[in-house]
Amino acid sequence: MLGALIGILAGILAAFASSQVTYGLVFLLSGISASAFTVSGLSIVLEFPKPDRRPIYVGLVNTLRSPFQVIAPLLGGMLAGAISFRTIFLFGAIVVAIGLILLLPVREPRRVFA
Repeated sequence: MLGALIGILAGILAAFASSQVTYGLVFLLSGISASAFTVSGLSIVLEFPKPDRRPIYVGLVNTLRSPFQVIAPLLGGMLAGAISFRTIFLFGAIVVAIGLILLLPVREPRRVFA
């Protein structure tokens, strides 16, 4: 959740940044957010399945995610050229905010099943 909040902040800051120092902060926040998503996503996949099924889950998660990771930057670049970078950064922040809102009612599975 903290990674999502930092991602939202990075998107808003990128939309209104006007200096190299500000964009340095945007890259720092984006890196922190991306690291949080990567570490938490992999940890969840590795924690719950039985050990003999973990390779299947890791492969499945990465395979299902890969088309979006390929298409999103291309689509974002095309839209930024057609609209504006500010709009794309704000749209990204809104998408992450919607994801965070959807995540809020989710309870920690280790507490639910313990």
